[in-house]
Order: sequence, then C-alpha cells, then structure tokens
Amino acid sequence: MKLKLLTLLIIIGACTKERNEKYEITEEDRMHEEQAIRIVDEAVSNIDQTLLDKPNKVASPVSRLLASSEEEKEISRFVVSTLYDKKPSLVRVISDGGIYHASYINSEGERRSTKIQFIGNNIRWGNSEGRWRDHPLDEQLSYEINGKKVFIKITYSSGEESTDEYQL
Repeated sequence: MKLKLLTLLIIIGACTKERNEKYEITEEDRMHEEQAIRIVDEAVSNIDQTLLDKPNKVASPVSRLLASSEEEKEISRFVVSTLYDKKPSLVRVISDGGIYHASYINSEGERRSTKIQFIGNNIRWGNSEGRWRDHPLDEQLSYEINGKKVFIKITYSSGEESTDEYQL
C-alpha cells in the first residue's frame, strides 16, 4: 500500500511539471516523499490499533487487502470448514492455477471436493465437479485478515450473515 501511495505521489508530482521540462528529484521532493511515508505509516498504525481495540468484531477490509498464495491455500481449508462444519485439520487442499480444490472424507467414506477462487477478498466457490455458486440466491463468501486471524463471512440471500474466526 505504501509503495502504491508513493508511486501515486510521484506520478502526481510529475504530472504537475511542464511536459517539456525535464523532471529531476529535488531535496524538497525527497522531504515531501518522507513526509508522505510518515503520514501513511501513522494512518496504517492507527488502523491496526483500531482493529486491535475491537477483537470481537470482523476486521475492517483495510486490515489486509489480499492474502498470499500460502494464505489462500489455508483460507481454502477454512472455507470448507465453515461451509461443512469440518475441522480444518481434516481438509486437504491442492492448487490448480489460481483455483484451489479443498476436500475431505464424509461420514460415508466418500471424498467431497470444493473448488475455490479468490477475487480480492471475495471467495468464489462450488462443488469441484459442479457449477460455481455465484447465483444471487447462493451464499456469498468473503474473508478478512487481521494479524494472524482470518474471518470467513457467509452472507445468505436473506441478508443474514455469519462469521467464523480461524488462526493462520
């Protein structure tokens, strides 16, 4: 986020110069850059502290915008745990080019597999052999990360929501 903001500040600064004027970074530019970084650091720190002050609430979406590939794999395990009330340790996950297949053995001894795809903080899901559950009447899933905690939220077509919390 800091890098994106810094890049944006540099682009804005460059756009304010005359098109034909050669742009050179001055000491004043460096001071503004350092000030911008301090402001961003302070804002992130304030957000983090606000989230820590509310441990029983779902984290704000700004706590973490995206998960790493390893975190997505672990979150896939949590998605199946939330959907089917399974212990995360019983769920196995494999990655297939941006789509994760999370499976478990049901009480009849049959393997059940769910396909999962991450689109930002939204989770697209469905039976591995079936359709994606992305119809307006299907449950909508999302996740949020706050430190080492992951919150999986299910939003039902009725508007009701439920959230499960897991540890990364």
